[in-house]
Amino acid sequence: MRKKKFNKKMNYLSNGRQYQLIRTTILHKMLEKPIKSIAIVSPDELSGNSIVTMSLAKSFANIGKRVLLVNTNTQSVKNSKNEERSELGIIDYLNEGMTEIRRIIFPSGYKNLDYIHYGISEADAASLFSSSKMTELMAQMNEQFDLVFFDTTPICVSPDSQVISALSDTTILNIRRGVSTKKGYRFSKKLLESIEADILGITFIDF
Repeated sequence: MRKKKFNKKMNYLSNGRQYQLIRTTILHKMLEKPIKSIAIVSPDELSGNSIVTMSLAKSFANIGKRVLLVNTNTQSVKNSKNEERSELGIIDYLNEGMTEIRRIIFPSGYKNLDYIHYGISEADAASLFSSSKMTELMAQMNEQFDLVFFDTTPICVSPDSQVISALSDTTILNIRRGVSTKKGYRFSKKLLESIEADILGITFIDF
């Protein structure tokens, strides 16, 4: 049976202007409560999660915010070129007893935006993200940066995203038109609600 796609008519993310609108929404929410860390979560591997995370991070960097983008997306690492696994990253920091966060923070090449790679170590990411050291790392990142964005593994694939969402101040659920299904969307939302994640909103991308 052919899967029914999630094509509900809503505002879709397709250009820089749309990312600015989401930035405005986030800034408005910041007036209501402190937001330092944001997890970007999607149901599917092909939902464009990494593109959305980078675009939102750049949007805030453009207005002078000191932004950190953290790659916790194991799927993007598997699909990327070798350089993503050749640099020390968050997994190495958590797994190998590092104490200096500066060792894993790299310039992105974009003004006001720094980057933390996934890393080299082969380890159980969900367990490491659930550790007390991750809680300490979150506190350090939140102290050093205005905003921290997390690119996460598809939530229907791995529990990593649930852990990161629970640790983050808020979560954005990213849905891609023509790729994400209604079932995937509903299941993702259910998983986020089960851990009482704060869901800021849902983005619908079309590219």
